[in-house]
Amino acid sequence: MDPTLPLDVSVQIDSPQVVVYRLWFQRPGDTGWTLFANGTDEDSSNASGHTFTVGPLPAGSKLGYQFILSGNPATVYRVAMGLAQGGAPLPGQAQLLEGVTDDTGVAVRQGQVTP
Repeated sequence: MDPTLPLDVSVQIDSPQVVVYRLWFQRPGDTGWTLFANGTDEDSSNASGHTFTVGPLPAGSKLGYQFILSGNPATVYRVAMGLAQGGAPLPGQAQLLEGVTDDTGVAVRQGQVTP
């Protein structure tokens, strides 16, 4: 990651559920997280994509993500998140979140990456 360039964070949702998502960053030394993107994707019949720009961020910064999926029970979901700078993907930074919703039709995926 080049700490002088902003990061482009892409989210690709290919699932039949309603998806609520949040994205945060945390710089080294920060005690908390700063929200930089959130939304609700209710167009569950088609794949959708969203791109957000954050930074520049210093080396050692973290990005946090949370996806809450809600739909029919035991339904397959797929969410992909990627990072890029200057139009080029950052190697090894793609996150592919796949699974099946629980018996109530919900799945929650959250985590963090250090670009």
